[in-house]
Amino acid sequence: MKVILTLFILLLVQSKDVVDTVTFEIKPSPKNINDLLTILDKEIERKNSSSIKRYEEASVKYQVNREKYSSMLISSKSQMTSVVEDINSIKKELQTLTLKRNALVQVKQNTKEIDQQIIVLKQNKKDKEKALKDINKRSKQLQKEYNKVNIHWEKAQKKRSNEKEFINKRINKINQLKEVISLAIIKNKELKALSQEFINSMVCGNKIERETFFLMKNKTDKNSKRLMKLLQDARNLAEKLTQPKAKDIAKMKFKVQVEILKKNKAKSKSNIEELEKKLTFISQKIQNTLDECKIAAGVIKSSCESKLNTLKEGRKNIKNEIRKEKSKLVDINNEYEKIKTQISEEFAQQALKEAKVGRQKMHVWMERCKKQIKDAREITGKLAIEEMEGCGTYQEAVINKRQMVVDRLVMLKQRRKEVYGKYVQLLEKEEKAVNKHIEELSKSGDKYEKSALVFAKYESKGVFEGNQRSEEMKKRANEQRRKAADQADLVISEWRILSREENKEIEELQKKAKEMKKEIKGIEEGLIRIDHNITIGIKKDELQEINNEIVTLKKLYGSTFCWKECYNEKSSY
Repeated sequence: MKVILTLFILLLVQSKDVVDTVTFEIKPSPKNINDLLTILDKEIERKNSSSIKRYEEASVKYQVNREKYSSMLISSKSQMTSVVEDINSIKKELQTLTLKRNALVQVKQNTKEIDQQIIVLKQNKKDKEKALKDINKRSKQLQKEYNKVNIHWEKAQKKRSNEKEFINKRINKINQLKEVISLAIIKNKELKALSQEFINSMVCGNKIERETFFLMKNKTDKNSKRLMKLLQDARNLAEKLTQPKAKDIAKMKFKVQVEILKKNKAKSKSNIEELEKKLTFISQKIQNTLDECKIAAGVIKSSCESKLNTLKEGRKNIKNEIRKEKSKLVDINNEYEKIKTQISEEFAQQALKEAKVGRQKMHVWMERCKKQIKDAREITGKLAIEEMEGCGTYQEAVINKRQMVVDRLVMLKQRRKEVYGKYVQLLEKEEKAVNKHIEELSKSGDKYEKSALVFAKYESKGVFEGNQRSEEMKKRANEQRRKAADQADLVISEWRILSREENKEIEELQKKAKEMKKEIKGIEEGLIRIDHNITIGIKKDELQEINNEIVTLKKLYGSTFCWKECYNEKSSY
């Protein structure tokens, strides 16, 4: 034990840096267990406080925005009611004037003055209807914003719920780590085997230290192995708690870009709000000018109409400015979608890579396992003959040896089941990541298509020259859908390869069972000569074993059937 301790101390190197899972800052790894637990406790406390702070901010924002848009909606509806009343009043006045005009026409009186009044009223009615249309459009936009406020609040509540669940799970893992470390320390006190510094190195050390720890694990007695197992569990838990997930690492790469996009989005929204305030103000000014023009005459009326045209031109320019800002917002959202698909792509690629490596390792191991099972079957067959022919001590030795081979066969089958189970877990992870990526690609394709419609609308209104923007969005939408289809096809092809390999293995066993059945039939009918009378019994046992193996493999490989079906469904992309 002292020699191993010395070897371990010689191999100790400076612990590597680790990534903070909250801020993603590079920090030195903890040198001892107490530091590790302190870091983990502070980290979870910081995560919880950050989560609560975000939730409270979202709550305040929800209250403020709900009141804001609610009051604006009430004001807009009030304006709408007022304008509708004005339009109805103008309609009644027009009806009255029309009746007066008809009466004047019947008595052949001059209608020039009343005609002018009718023209003015009709123009006023037209302007009021346009104002009503603008107010109605504004109300719809406000209602949409009000609905968004509610949706964002629901998302904030859901996010807080998910974060609470994550924090509770992490707290449970930290408590589990504390419990394992506590048990290891108690066990170490009983054995008086390792120093505290040595235990710290095992749990908090770097890769080389851990490899040395694994070398030691097989060189200790039974009691120490229990201690080593506890320390290994502690090390694994510590790694899980201190190392960020692949998805978090992918997010970290785009963190700066996302922050810039958030700032630009907030700026664009602020600009839109300011412009909409200006639009409301100028629309009200136009309405007031219209009222002035009603009672004006001569030069004053001409000046009033000129002022009205200038205001209308200003309103048109403001509307175009709003459309430009909204198009910027669309561009920002599209850029954000692009980043989301890049993150999901990295995560999917990582899962595909892990599954590919797992597939290769599993294939090598399964081939080796298959050969060992085949060899074990042949040995059991030979030993069965020796067992029947032998006697006394020799026979007992053969029986013991055969039992050892049978036990080995059972162990291999159990191990094969465990290995394949771990492989299926990798496939589940792959399936989840790839599905998420396909979903993100499809979502972004739909959003690009909607953006194309928005830009086409703005292009038709003369906000942008040509149709380059809408065509670019259409191209992006088609590209995203093509990528989604390619991603699904790639995984389907991997499943088909795996399915062929599995079916081939089962078919080979079925072919062998068929040949053995034919051979047994030939022996029973006297068509094939045998050296020993016990051969037919052994052959029947082997046939039964092969049939059992076929059933086992079908059941084992059937565990991946549902995932194959899932991917086959996705071939419709």
